[in-house]
Amino acid sequence: MENWITYIAECAFCLALLYLPFWGLLRKDTFFQFNRYALLAITALSFILPLISIPEITTPLAENEILSIQLDDINVIVNGKVGSENISWQMFLSIVYLSGVVACLLYKMYDLIRLARFIPRGCLWTHQENGIHIHCHVHDIVPFSWMNHIVISEKDYEENGHNILLHEQAHIACCHSWDVLWLSLVEVLQWFNPFIYLLANDIKEIHEYEADRYVLQHNGNTQAYQMLILKKAVGNSLIPLANSFSQSHVRKRIKMMSRKQSSSGKRCKWLYLLPVSAAYIGAFAQPEYIYITAPKAAEPNTTQQQQPTKSEETALQPTICMPASGKATIAYSNTAPKRLPKEIARIE
Repeated sequence: MENWITYIAECAFCLALLYLPFWGLLRKDTFFQFNRYALLAITALSFILPLISIPEITTPLAENEILSIQLDDINVIVNGKVGSENISWQMFLSIVYLSGVVACLLYKMYDLIRLARFIPRGCLWTHQENGIHIHCHVHDIVPFSWMNHIVISEKDYEENGHNILLHEQAHIACCHSWDVLWLSLVEVLQWFNPFIYLLANDIKEIHEYEADRYVLQHNGNTQAYQMLILKKAVGNSLIPLANSFSQSHVRKRIKMMSRKQSSSGKRCKWLYLLPVSAAYIGAFAQPEYIYITAPKAAEPNTTQQQQPTKSEETALQPTICMPASGKATIAYSNTAPKRLPKEIARIE
């Protein structure tokens, strides 16, 4: 129990450690796709780095020292040093964490079900083009996309259908919905970590920057497109998981369209991940101890002195007889396969 609680805490700390330099150095750069992949890599590294262990070969230990270490561990448990108080705290933290996971998971599943039911509801007509399903709704809703589905109102389709469909097609072509699903899973596992929500917000901003750039590449009228964004900024998406045309990053999106393209050399700033990851592994990775037992000292070869040979076993064995006269005599017998004591050998 203690191990996996520690692992979850280390994952949260690792994600914060890797994300903070991006927040301070790279948020305003214009290489959107590269930043997007790097942020997704940070979320994956936050789960991988805490699992890395560093092999460490210890100084040779004798068998009795290893036995004493094991006995000390047993005494800790028997004597109650890991007592009921620590166990109760671990149980409390486990219950709180699992309760948050279940609540967050149910909320995400509710959004998915609501999204799946909302797409066909109130649909006037559906059109399929290049594998993309376009659903035209009668209600005045904010356009959005999910996987290969685009939902748009009849009014928007007639007035600004070309630019809106280009924007949503960019979300589908870049597979932004899969990013949202992955981030939703990370949010479920790290619901207590505020940095995962900041990171998810940055990725959603990057999604909009990518889609806006795609529209401007196919329709060069930047000013008209910016006016469309301002016009559609009034509404908010009813489905948080969907890629909505009307996001809350309108001001940042307009500023990013006018920003000068960042030089490709600035991508080297992402190399900060290497020293930060190495520092985390060196400071917090769990060491994997490899114990080497010291070889036993060679014992004196007393086998020949202690084990009688076959010829000795069959030889006549002397015995001492002490009669009443007090004079010792030596008798020989071949029934006792015993080795001669040193005293008897001297008497003989």
